[in-house]
Amino acid sequence: MHLARLGIPEDRITVSGVPIDPGFADLKDVRAMREKHGLASDGTTVLVSASGLGVGPVGAWSARSSKAPGGSKVVEMNQIWL
Repeated sequence: MHLARLGIPEDRITVSGVPIDPGFADLKDVRAMREKHGLASDGTTVLVSASGLGVGPVGAWSARSSKAPGGSKVVEMNQIWL
């Protein structure tokens, strides 16, 4: 491990990931989820997950991107619930 090579005692190191709600692991019916969230049954949907880490004006970006040709739809993560 990188931290151990830097001299951090291994008993002080915890390997973990970003906490993710277990609901994200459940298989969902695509048609049902599109209907539930008001998304077209065809076309492209882009899910933007940027959290609150200061990545910039995600709302403004997604509003502009949703006007792209081809009927694509941009959905911000904070707008949906599984």
